[in-house]
Amino acid sequence: MEDELTLMDVFKVLARRWKLIAAVTLVPTIVVAGVLLFAVKPTYTSTAVVMVSETKATVTVANPDQLADPLVNMPSASVVAYQSLAKDPSLSKDVIDKADLAGEPWNMTVRKLASAVKISSVKDSSLIQIDVKLSDRDKAAIAANALADGLVARGESISRTSMPAAQQGLKDTYDTAKTAVENIEQELAALYSKRDNVNDLKNVRETIAGQFNSYRAQVQTLATEIRALQLNLATRQSALASTHQYLTTTKSITDDQTLLDVAKATSGQSVLDLARLNMTSQQINPVWQSLTSDVTSLKTDIAYKTSVKALYEKTMPGLESRVLNLDKQVDMENQTITKAERKKDLLAAEFSLATTNYVSSLKLEGNPLPPVRLVQRAIPADEKDAGGRAVKLAVTMVAALLLGILLAFLIDYIQTARAAEAAGRRGEES
Repeated sequence: MEDELTLMDVFKVLARRWKLIAAVTLVPTIVVAGVLLFAVKPTYTSTAVVMVSETKATVTVANPDQLADPLVNMPSASVVAYQSLAKDPSLSKDVIDKADLAGEPWNMTVRKLASAVKISSVKDSSLIQIDVKLSDRDKAAIAANALADGLVARGESISRTSMPAAQQGLKDTYDTAKTAVENIEQELAALYSKRDNVNDLKNVRETIAGQFNSYRAQVQTLATEIRALQLNLATRQSALASTHQYLTTTKSITDDQTLLDVAKATSGQSVLDLARLNMTSQQINPVWQSLTSDVTSLKTDIAYKTSVKALYEKTMPGLESRVLNLDKQVDMENQTITKAERKKDLLAAEFSLATTNYVSSLKLEGNPLPPVRLVQRAIPADEKDAGGRAVKLAVTMVAALLLGILLAFLIDYIQTARAAEAAGRRGEES
């Protein structure tokens, strides 16, 4: 019974560890709040709602399976058609112009706007919901309303147009989109065939870059060697300056028996008189000779290495320029391919939409799309909780609070266990 945790024990632990719980709760909450307020750019979602007018459809059902076709069941087919129409790139361009999103700092494109727009239908109704999420709440509302107004205008235009004329317009759009996709595919095929040329340029660039790096390393090595040789040369020249070129020796004539015999035979003097005569001789100092040879060799090495270093330094700018030019060529080739691929993706999306609209018109022949009307205009989102920051902050606070309580109980349990263990040891010692 003593090991059971009662509610009173829980309150005691919370009271003892309230500082820890408060710290663990507040620190991450403050950090997350700072990040949400200053680092994370808030987003605002504005919603506009349009409703497809209910009209009676004249549809010939050949078999019961057609009843499952959403394009046969009006107005659900009209809702699907209008959802596809809302994604029309030309309509998106009009929205960008009306909301003034083309310039700085937005630089909005059709693809970027498509990622910021969500088109959905309300279940079991003829309502279409248009959500636009941007970092400016006023721009989000303007864009949502512009898209809704554009959809209403398109619906009125289609409802006033006879189905054959509308079909012809959709077919023309379909044919144009198909031709554009085929042309860009041919352009891409030609660019892909040149990839070998790009690879060759890369290989040449790598070779020249390797040669440039090798020359640069050799220049650094030569500079180090030249400095060492110059230091050695200065030392040798200093030693040479203090060394005599010739060695002079003086000795008595009696020290050389041959000279003594010649002198006695020619002069007729006695040995004592000849002993007073001295002989002086000179020879090249071997130390001076060695130093002179070293100085000459060092000067030759310095001159050679300096000339090689100068040659490398003269060649390196040309190699570096060739590397930069090859980099530009490779980048231009890659950018051309990337732009063509992006253009193909955009044209493919337009072709898919044109195909959907054209096929829908064929299935809905005799039942032109009913008009739509605006039932709810978008208003700027509440700035107090842009992007759900309050919810994120509340979730962080709750998670941090639970973590703090868990740490409090864990630390209290560890300290209680250690205290009990220490008390047991003291009891055993006593």
